[in-house]
Amino acid sequence: MDGTNDDAQAQRRKRVMDAAVGLAAKGGLKALRIRDVVVRTGVSSATIYRYFASKEHLLVAALAEQRFALRPADGAPADGTTPAERVINLLRAPTDALTSAPRLAAAMVQAMTSGEPGVAPLLASLTEPFVAETAHAIRPPHPTRANYELARTIQRVWFAALVGWVTAGETPDSINHAVQTAAHQLLDPAPNPSQELQSTDDDTTSPPPDR
Repeated sequence: MDGTNDDAQAQRRKRVMDAAVGLAAKGGLKALRIRDVVVRTGVSSATIYRYFASKEHLLVAALAEQRFALRPADGAPADGTTPAERVINLLRAPTDALTSAPRLAAAMVQAMTSGEPGVAPLLASLTEPFVAETAHAIRPPHPTRANYELARTIQRVWFAALVGWVTAGETPDSINHAVQTAAHQLLDPAPNPSQELQSTDDDTTSPPPDR
């Protein structure tokens, strides 16, 4: 009996979260209203609020559970021959997913930054898989703690660029450009000082001979 009740609760919860994502995708966070979720799912508002403290909490929980915009967890490495190339290729997929659903992307950003009760504890559930995938792209298959720190920094750059796209009217290309810049700056090998000196010498133009 307990198993049956647990299954029923899980199914109700999934219906509620699917409805929330559908409403946000159509009209943004403003269109996500609990009364409309009730109409779509037949689940009472009292039950919904027993699971979720607010509509922001509901949306972030739904996106975290769906691994929204993240690749399937199939263990396949990102394409690329260098850490920077792999990270750039990895993050292009969530960028494409979000920019192709602008209302849902805007709703996600608003919900994540809302400060509503219940949201903060869920942020790690949404961001840590993203960080882990990025760390594995940097150093497959066994990233170090330092790789995770680099991945977290790149994730923050990506999210800041996403916020700029949502709030400041920047283009999707600006997100990719921000990731490319951060990835190359943080992950490309430092140039050899002797090579830099040689390059400087090669670029120096000798003065014309005296006449």
